[in-house]
Amino acid sequence: MGRYSLRLARLALRESKSGLTTVAVSLLLILLMTIAASAAGKGKVLYSFCALPGCSDGSYPEGGVIFDAARNLYGTTNVGGAGYGTVFTLTLDSGKWILKTIYTFTTAEDGFGPTNLVFDNQGNLYGTTGYGGGSLMCSNGGCGTVFQLVPVNGVWTKNTLYAFTGGADGSVPLTGVVLDNAGNLYGTTWEGGTNGAGTVFELVRSGNVWTEVVLHSFTGGIDGGTPLSGLVLDNRGHLYGTTSRGGSANFGTVFEVAPTQNGWRERVLHSFTGSVSDGAVPWAGSLILDRAGNLYGTTSGGGTSNFGTVFQLSRPQPGVVIETILCNFLGGNDGSAPYTGVIIDSAGNLYGTTSVGGIGLNGTVFTLTNVGGLWTKKVLYSFNATNGSEPFGNLVFDRVGHVYGAAASGGPHDTGVVFEIAP
Repeated sequence: MGRYSLRLARLALRESKSGLTTVAVSLLLILLMTIAASAAGKGKVLYSFCALPGCSDGSYPEGGVIFDAARNLYGTTNVGGAGYGTVFTLTLDSGKWILKTIYTFTTAEDGFGPTNLVFDNQGNLYGTTGYGGGSLMCSNGGCGTVFQLVPVNGVWTKNTLYAFTGGADGSVPLTGVVLDNAGNLYGTTWEGGTNGAGTVFELVRSGNVWTEVVLHSFTGGIDGGTPLSGLVLDNRGHLYGTTSRGGSANFGTVFEVAPTQNGWRERVLHSFTGSVSDGAVPWAGSLILDRAGNLYGTTSGGGTSNFGTVFQLSRPQPGVVIETILCNFLGGNDGSAPYTGVIIDSAGNLYGTTSVGGIGLNGTVFTLTNVGGLWTKKVLYSFNATNGSEPFGNLVFDRVGHVYGAAASGGPHDTGVVFEIAP
């Protein structure tokens, strides 16, 4: 359910024929907001995006946030600035977080709709725009780009490393990229490729020249299709990700793309069935790896109540993959539809978000604690529109274990917030 559906639900409550007076309905809504605020615990909003005339800070931060070495936060807004999205930093100054826009996408050809970011070890930023780039094959001014931002004396310079054409090279990269030790970039496109069902791609760096190589073109069949998530890279150079459809039941897959003597090879590790004992439709969240090589992720649907799951894939021996459902979301106060993945702390506990549900109806931040092999879920924070709504982006830890993220909408202007939670 998107933000407009939630607004309609609230409107229906106000205008219901249940016999409640306007005053009674107002008091009920105030009570719900108070309960939601109390459920937020130690959470707080660090920054609310403006989106009013004269504001240039952007709107709808869908990609979450990351830290630099100096513990400043960086993120993107999907639109705003000059109209096509921004890259921003938040710096803590005398107890207040100050936002600075370090880049604004000025035209559709420049890029449109940035999401996740990643740093290299020189402090350069890399990301993708889902649209823009100038190709006539796609709407919204192009088929998407991969970009780099380089800081020089406090001024960030943008380089477009690759603009997708919408053909065999892929189109619409809706999430970010990962880097290997040589500085090459890897990512996915939602569409395009030889079969039109998306790709896994590499940008190979040689000096200042970047060359795209398609590692796999999805067919939309057994191998999966339309990947919405990013990739994770292990220490062997193998890539892991999810597709939102395809597989044996067309509910999506977890896949591995690995280098071989004969080129890169894709292998499906798990096909989601959508049953009560499995998930369905993994969305935009990238997988994570623990120190033992287990994979963790989320599905937006499926499970016992069809409200989504958190899953683990383990490989006890070569060729054997075992899926374990760690959590089934129940809807309502428990939350539902986790659109992004999870992160893991040093103790092996998982943290993530649901895009809707919770006491405030607008999503949650949750934790899964593992004690003796038993996973226990706890809602840490419930969004109530005032403090944010629809947390679509990735979470990140600071040095003391506080959790930071962004909600794509909500806040005073319903255009998103950046938040912090002290578990």
